[in-house]
Amino acid sequence: MRNTIGWQVEGSSSILRRTPLQRRDLRPDDIAVRVDYCGVCHTDVHAVSARSGEGDRPLVPGHEFTGVVTEAGPAVTRFTVGDPVAVGNIVDSCDECAMCRAGQENFCHAFPTLAYDGIDRHDGLRTLGGYSREYVVRDRKRHPDRLVLQGVLFVLCTGIAWEHLPQELGFGSGITCWRRLAEWTEAGVWPQLHGVLLAELRSANALVFSRAAVDGSHIRALKGGAKTGRSPVDRGRTGSEHHLITDATRHPARRHPDWGQPQRCHPANPAPPSRAPGRGKRGRPRRRPNVVLADRGYDHDKYRRLVWALGVKPLIARRGTEHGSGLGTQRRVVERAFAHLHWFRRLRIRWEIRDDIHEAFLTLGCALICWRRLMRSPRSAG
Repeated sequence: MRNTIGWQVEGSSSILRRTPLQRRDLRPDDIAVRVDYCGVCHTDVHAVSARSGEGDRPLVPGHEFTGVVTEAGPAVTRFTVGDPVAVGNIVDSCDECAMCRAGQENFCHAFPTLAYDGIDRHDGLRTLGGYSREYVVRDRKRHPDRLVLQGVLFVLCTGIAWEHLPQELGFGSGITCWRRLAEWTEAGVWPQLHGVLLAELRSANALVFSRAAVDGSHIRALKGGAKTGRSPVDRGRTGSEHHLITDATRHPARRHPDWGQPQRCHPANPAPPSRAPGRGKRGRPRRRPNVVLADRGYDHDKYRRLVWALGVKPLIARRGTEHGSGLGTQRRVVERAFAHLHWFRRLRIRWEIRDDIHEAFLTLGCALICWRRLMRSPRSAG
């Protein structure tokens, strides 16, 4: 057992006295927390003052406290020594019922274990609260990544707010999905996923790099944030510009979110990737398109020089000339890719203040388009 100091009431007394306490030894999934601050809640006061007839059962109140991890069990994965932590009223649950799997431990069918005056699920002893120098608590089980990813995809497809994610689906809470999305974004998961799918498409001979098409689309950003600006096509409202480069068969090869500007040629670079995805094909396959197609919004000599420097011919419509150049019949692939992207409702309006989260959704949408095409390819079907 671990020895510490706490403030305890005994019998029918309502006076807190400094008393030596014993905490359980750390189990594999336990952490020891040095309690720095503990709140005084009305339930704590009520529990202390209404103890007449309770017998000799000791009580250590305190169920909302913060501190620092001083020791961690070998099975703990989310915390290390020195991490700041906060502990609430629920410290354990069965982890097996439907409510626990949905992240709603407060509705546990077997009743959750409370921070104080609860029953420990392993040794059957009464729990002692946070009015002490140390507390031992079980690390909360990490929600499965597969379920959390389904929650992220549900938000991407439906456009629902994070806090409205249905708990009945079992994806975890909205804040859990958001935090995991931010974690994966920081690790660079989505560009790697997009690159792997492009390589698989190329291996299945589903990518055509004879030409590339570039275009942009503006969406409204209702909450503002980085990479936003006044839109010239939406009455000056705040928005973001998406720029997309596709191959000849509408597969998005590169995406780039930017800010709204009066002339699209200002922020956008129509130059295709200097090298197409090289993975997935043996030998020396084509690594850049012959031509890149763009509309009048990209009409600028600066970008023509950039494209020519890559050994690619730019076919960009000239401003001030009549329509009917014929480029639209070949550029329709990128417009079709935008239509597929906007099928994901979270990409029709930008709700994210953080630009990296919005770009993560954009990259994930491009990856899903590539994955759907890969599933329909003859090699995948075979």
